[in-house]
Amino acid sequence: MFGRPERRPRAASAYERSTPAFPEYDRRGRAAALDPEKDEEFLKQVRERAEEQRKKYAEQKKREQEKNAQEKNVQETKEQEGDAAQ
Repeated sequence: MFGRPERRPRAASAYERSTPAFPEYDRRGRAAALDPEKDEEFLKQVRERAEEQRKKYAEQKKREQEKNAQEKNVQETKEQEGDAAQ
C-alpha cells in the first residue's frame, strides 16, 4: 500500500507497568519490577523521599530568610545608632 505507515500502539514489555498508580512517575518505557507490589512499594518510597526533600528545602529556605531578616535588622540598628551619635 501507499501512504504513511499505520501507527500501532507499542506493546508493553514485561518490565513495564500497565496501570499508572503514580502518574508523575509513569512514562513510556519506564522499567518496573516484575512484581507489581514491589514496584508500588518502590514508587511509594520515591514519593516519600521526594516529600522529605521538599520539606527540608522549605525549612532551609525559611531559616535563610529569617537569618537575612535578622542581619538586615542588625544593620539597620547599627545605622540608626551611627546617625544618633552624629
